[in-house]
Amino acid sequence: MTSRTLRLTFLSYWHAGTGRGQGADLDAVCLRTAGGLPCFPGRALKGLLREGLVLAGAEPPEIAALLGSDLRVRVEASSTGKASEEAVERALTDGRFQSTPGAIQLGSARVGLPEERAACERWGASHRSAGAAFFERLSSTAIDADGVARDKTLRSIEVALPISLHSTVTGAPDHLDRLASAFPLVRAAGAHRARGLGRCTLEYLV
Repeated sequence: MTSRTLRLTFLSYWHAGTGRGQGADLDAVCLRTAGGLPCFPGRALKGLLREGLVLAGAEPPEIAALLGSDLRVRVEASSTGKASEEAVERALTDGRFQSTPGAIQLGSARVGLPEERAACERWGASHRSAGAAFFERLSSTAIDADGVARDKTLRSIEVALPISLHSTVTGAPDHLDRLASAFPLVRAAGAHRARGLGRCTLEYLV
């Protein structure tokens, strides 16, 4: 088994969310590490690589062998048409037991090289105000045909600044080489990609 460092470089604002807002202030906040620094979750990174491998011509059995079976869950909606948080969590837990692991393991992408990560986290934990500079707010609203903002459509989300993050990828050398065929085909990551957020590149560090 070989371990390599995968660099995820964001070229624009990006958003990897928690699924929750911050009261009336923000509709969606960014995922943070315990030290308050931006990060991109490994599960989402694996999903991007699945998409890239499909574009690279890989067949479903090969993708499943490399990255594990896709996590597909069914969530029952309540009478209001919305699923409760408990139902979502239960469905995800059940889905994990129905999936199979792949030959490649990869973790979340974080600030700093793997050997620097602990120091970065200590810095973030002791410099919370400075760490907040990694994030900004974006606001948008719907405009009607007359060019006037529609009532009650203002939406604000937190975004992270362009930055390079690093993930550790482990697997057989030929599997890691095959995974690299997906890198040029991954052009954006995170939420709101259709709106221009999350432009990125992927590469192994030499």
